[in-house]
Order: sequence, then structure tokens, then C-alpha cells
Amino acid sequence: MKGSVILSETMLETTAILISFILIVLVVQLVFSQQNQRTYESVFEALGRDVSTSIDRAAATAGNIQMQIDIPKGLRFRLDIDQKALIIKYGDKNSVRTFFSSLIKSGPYSFENPKSLCIVKTVNDNSVYISNKTCSCNTNDNICDPECNVENKCDTKCVNDNSTGVCNPFCAKENPGICDKNCYRGYQTGVCEKNCIKENERDGICSPDCEGLKKGVCDLDCYDQYPNSKTGYCDPDCPAKSKIIDKDGVKYKVQDGKCYTGCINTTASTPTISTPSKITLLKDGICDLDCKDSKNICDPDCPDSRACQNVCTKENQTGSDPCCAGLVACPGDNICRKDCCGNGRCEWRPGTQYGWPEGYKTKWETNYTCPQDCGQATQPSCQTGGPFTSSACYEDVFQGGTRTGDKPSWQPGTISICDSEVKKFLDRRNWDINEVIKTIRARTPEGWAFDASRYIRACQRLQPAGFTISANENYKREDYTCCCLSECPDDRATYIGSECCGVGYCADHASAVLSVLRTLGVPAKDAYTTFDIAGDCRRHAFVVMKCDPDLQNQPGLWPNECNGNANRWLRLDATGQFVTFLDQTDCDVMCIWWNDKGLYALNDGISSDGKSGYAVPPGVRCGGNWNPSNSRCKQTNVDCHIDELCALAGVPQGFKCIIPGA
Repeated sequence: MKGSVILSETMLETTAILISFILIVLVVQLVFSQQNQRTYESVFEALGRDVSTSIDRAAATAGNIQMQIDIPKGLRFRLDIDQKALIIKYGDKNSVRTFFSSLIKSGPYSFENPKSLCIVKTVNDNSVYISNKTCSCNTNDNICDPECNVENKCDTKCVNDNSTGVCNPFCAKENPGICDKNCYRGYQTGVCEKNCIKENERDGICSPDCEGLKKGVCDLDCYDQYPNSKTGYCDPDCPAKSKIIDKDGVKYKVQDGKCYTGCINTTASTPTISTPSKITLLKDGICDLDCKDSKNICDPDCPDSRACQNVCTKENQTGSDPCCAGLVACPGDNICRKDCCGNGRCEWRPGTQYGWPEGYKTKWETNYTCPQDCGQATQPSCQTGGPFTSSACYEDVFQGGTRTGDKPSWQPGTISICDSEVKKFLDRRNWDINEVIKTIRARTPEGWAFDASRYIRACQRLQPAGFTISANENYKREDYTCCCLSECPDDRATYIGSECCGVGYCADHASAVLSVLRTLGVPAKDAYTTFDIAGDCRRHAFVVMKCDPDLQNQPGLWPNECNGNANRWLRLDATGQFVTFLDQTDCDVMCIWWNDKGLYALNDGISSDGKSGYAVPPGVRCGGNWNPSNSRCKQTNVDCHIDELCALAGVPQGFKCIIPGA
């Protein structure tokens, strides 16, 4: 009995050891499985974040862009993407979900075990397209590739392929007789599909793409009444030629029940007890018989319009603009004059008691421009800038017909400190930096216009700042993008002619804004022009300014944006018409900064050794990744080692140009 008891205890001990070993093995397997599961989950979470971030970045890009994401080998999963989220499903029941803030306006998409993803944003559709392939434009594969929009090529498979919905504007140019329904929509695509519009036919689509462009056919869908208290959207071909008759030397639109005002700016007079409100049309050379006999619509092209009688006011009499017959209704006393300076009221900027309404910036009175009404003031001292007046833009480098990179092109005489036109610009804004920033942010005609024809040989003809400022101050159109050349490289720009010439493009605007800031008194160490060289040839110039605490006791030099943001850098972008912080904007490569004192090279944020030139301005960071040594910079063939640039720029005597190391 004693032996059997001892044997039983030994067996129990052995069994316990075996059970413990089995439990240890099971625990190890469980821990390994959990770790392996967590590893897979981390990989897919990172992949989801990369894809979501790329979608948001593409959607936020102003122009066309394509981005390729290569999937790590060995990953097996299903990817589902809808309008606001993506789901990655892997294993039996495992999944991760991430979200993006932008609407892709395409899809939904579902891919099994993709090896690569191509994300494309097309500006004409304002849509983001996603495909499970490497990014490539193949015009011969019978597949519509949105990438062709980025490469400025026509992929004929996109034309009328409603399964893709891709609007390729380059096909519209190559196929002038084809109606591409992908581009013919009731919202802005930037493509005028005039072949889709049939004379005397309605199809339910008023294409504002063609607004302002004569195409020979009146779009009845634009001509009809719309619920915006106006008749019709603007179509310069409306009314149709068949509805125009000539009688006694006057052109009339025959009566059809519509007083068409779609293309005509109107001004409503202020109603009084004895005089009801009247709408006055501007002259367009056609008397609309449906407007002629109206009691409250004055058509000045109609010789005997009832509503036009006794409407326009003579000089020095009380009236309302534009019925001052070429004069100006001064806002202080509402008297029609050729020049409001001299009416005894100081009307110096919008927003004040007697301020000018929008659209009259060249007539503003300040205590500098109209001492007769505002009193003589001492003009702020204007310190002449340095001798370096050059500005740069980047142009393509081609080798064997293939673009291989960028090269800088410098033009002298562009930065203008204390120029007479710069002084006029500041006079009208009371020499106040916050008024300058309002103008940068404002839409035309108060803000800066963009001449798309400047893309033609722009690097060989950059403009002096004074010329750009003068052209914008005298530009009175609401068309932000215009062309002064009939052969415009951008179909989205309106051909305006000489009035558009000189308003400039980004490099012109940057030189002008820098000239304004330096003339205003912003120190050279706090204001620079820079050129952001991003991928896919998207190159852009703008101005940066530091919220220098030394300026805080000078209200005219301290932007409201700098309150509580000392030492941060502002981005002032007259072309984009916005002002924001540099570290909140997406930039890729900014190799150089310059101002009237000279050229500053950025060496990846590393200060110079004190012997080779200026140090990098401290605290400068952009919202993107603009490290000159990164792969993105190398992919776009941007050479940031700028010792050659210093020679090209003609470095002034006594100026040392920093030369980054290799």
C-alpha cells in the first residue's frame, strides 16, 4: 500500500509537469499569435493612413496631380474605398478602417490584392480617380487613363466613355467636331463643349463652361429663367441671331416674353416713396423690346425706353451710379462728379462711413491722394532698397525631347522699392499692411488678376513690379483668369485683350508684393520671395514674411495674423489670393529665397558656417517636406546646390552667396 501511494504521487507530479509544459506552449503560441496579429494590423493601419493622406493631398491640389503607392510584397487583402472612408480586409474576419476629409467624387472602388495604387486628381472634373496599377498614360490600350490629363495628352478612350466620367480637355482640342458628354455638364469643368449645344434646342444643361465665350449658338438652357431673381445665365450668343432685327439703325431683340439680362451688369437705384426702385442695364448695342416698356427696367439701347427717362443725372447734380452718364456718384454726398476729390469729404477706403463700394479702388481718397478733402499728411519715409533687383522663374530642361528637370532664369529690374506706382498702391491703402493683406485676399477687381498668356515665354519677360501693380490697379473686370493674347495656352482663361496685359502671373505678383512690403518699411531680414518647386512641374512663386516681434510696436507693419504668432512666417500669395502661415501650407522644395538685398540659399535648414554667406532664416518650416536632399526633390531633378545660381544672378559687390555642400 505504501508503494502504491508513492507511485501515485510520482505520477501526479509527472502529470502536473506535463500539463504545465503544455500550458506554457499554449501561452507562447497565443502570445506569438497575438503579436503576429498586431504586426499585421499595424502594417495595414499604416497602409490605410498612407492611402487616405494621399487622397486628401490629391484632392487639395489646385491642378492636376498623380501619385503612386507601391504595396509591400506578400500582403493579401481587399481594399474598399467610398466617398469618405476606406476599409482594408485581411485574414478571415480582420479589418482596419481609416477616413479622409475630402470627397473623391468618383468610385466606389474595390481591389483584391493590389500591387500598386495610382491616385489621380483632374482639375477639369475636380475629382480623384483611383486604380490598382502603376501610374501611366497609355493612349493605345483601349482604357481611359486619367493620368493622360496630368501629362497633357488626349486619351480618346475617355471621350464619351460614361463608365469613367473622365473629362479630358485635350481631346476637346483634338476633336473639335465631337461632343464629349463627360465635359458637358452643368458645373465648371473649364472645357467649352460647344458641339453639345444645339440651336433652338433645350437639353436641361446650361453649361457655364462656355460662359463668356462666343460659340455661335445661343444655349436656350442658359437663356431661360433661373430662380436667382435674374433672367438667364450669361451666354454672349444670346439672344439668338434669329431673334435680332434692324429697324431705323437700331438693333432690337424681338419680343419673346423674356427681358434677358444674363450678360448685362445691372444696378438697382435706391427706392424712395415717390420713386420706386429701377434697374438700369448697361449698353450692349441691342434694345430688348421685352425690357423697353417696363416701368422699372431701363435699357439705354432703347431710344424711347420709359424707364430710362430722367434717370441719368448730369454733372454736379445728385444721382446714383452708374446713371451719372460717365461720371461718378461720390459716396460722401451722392453728387455726380468727374473726381470726388474736392467735395469736402475724406472718402479714403471701403468700410468707413463714406467709404467707396467694391470696384472703385482707383478712386479711393486718402490723406495722401486728396489733401484738399483729407488734409495734407506727411508721407512715411521710404528707404531705398538694395541693388539686387533680379527675380527668378523656373523653366523646363529638355533632352532629346524629354523633360529632364528645371533650371532658373533670372531677369533684372523686377523688384521696385519706392517706385511711384508702389507708392500709389500704398497711398490708396493708407500705408497700412492690413489693408495690403485685404487686397491680396480680395477677388477681382479689388484683388490681383492672373494673365494666363504670361505662360508663353514668361521666363524671358518678367515684369517690373511697378508695371504689374499699375496694371492690376487699373483692371476693372471680375474675371480672375484672363488672357491678353487671343492664342491663350489656357482654355479656362477669358480672352480680354489689352486690359489684361500686364496684370502678371505668379513670379510677377511675387516681385510686386515684395516691393510693396519693402517700400512699406518691412526690413529685408523679414521679407523674401521664394519659388516652390513641387512634383509634376507644379512651380509657384510667392512671398514670405516673418512675424518679427520688433515690428509689433509699428501697427502699419504688424499684420493682424501675427497677433499671438510672433516669430512664425506668413505666406502672402497674391496669385492664389490668400494669406496664411507657411507651416500650414503644402510646399515641397524651396531651394532659394531672395529679396532686394540678394540671394539666400536654403541648405536643408542648416545654418552656414559664417564664412560662405548668409545663414538660413531661423524658424522657417513649410507644411510639406522640402528637404532638398529627399527623393522627391531628386525625382523632379531640382538642383539645390546653387553656386551656379549665384553667378547667374550677378551677385552684387560685397554680397556673399551661400554655397551648400554636396
